Amino acid sequence: MKIKPIVLTIIILSILGTAIFYFKNQPTGMADIDNGSPITLYFRADCPHCRLVEKFLAENNVGAKISFNQKEISAKKQQNSRELMDKASICGISQEKLGVPFLWDNDSQKCYTGDVDIIEFFKNKL
Repeated sequence: MKIKPIVLTIIILSILGTAIFYFKNQPTGMADIDNGSPITLYFRADCPHCRLVEKFLAENNVGAKISFNQKEISAKKQQNSRELMDKASICGISQEKLGVPFLWDNDSQKCYTGDVDIIEFFKNKL
């Protein structure tokens, strides 16, 4: 029996779609850490851009070289969410444009948003 090309294409696309959905929605391995550092990284467990930052941090052993806090943003951790909004307002970032990953550097009173800017921040600190 021969499988028609269209049926084979649909099967392959279904498998790829399921795999992408599965891996995209895997939680990060990051946990809340508050060690009193002036640097705080806000993240969400299901954020793919946060996973990119997490990967960089792990591959470069950043936690052993630079002290920073990690705070998860979720419905269960509303204090962290309020804190993030407070920091974003200092930087003039509206709630509509606010997302994670988000990094606050209290020493310079600066915000960094997105995986590229945050990874660059840590690269410059290493």
